[in-house]
Amino acid sequence: MNTTTTHSAEYLAEYVGRQVIDTAILMGVFEVLFISLFFVARYKGRTINALDAYLMIPAFLFCFSEVIISFSEFYPGAALYTSSCLILL
Repeated sequence: MNTTTTHSAEYLAEYVGRQVIDTAILMGVFEVLFISLFFVARYKGRTINALDAYLMIPAFLFCFSEVIISFSEFYPGAALYTSSCLILL
């Protein structure tokens, strides 16, 4: 059984996977940067024990898992690892 797939030139010309991967990397960097700035501002303002500070941690994990899922769409070998990580969350 032949399982190889050949794509037309038009299909390959429309491939935008690299742009999606670049966007996912950029979103991951922005998420880490903004959560760090949030906690630095809370620490300097001495309001680190507010409720929103505790809610930011699960929100960060949820949003960052979406970045990981976007990688698994373009790297099939990572899909198994991603699904096992999301079960742990």
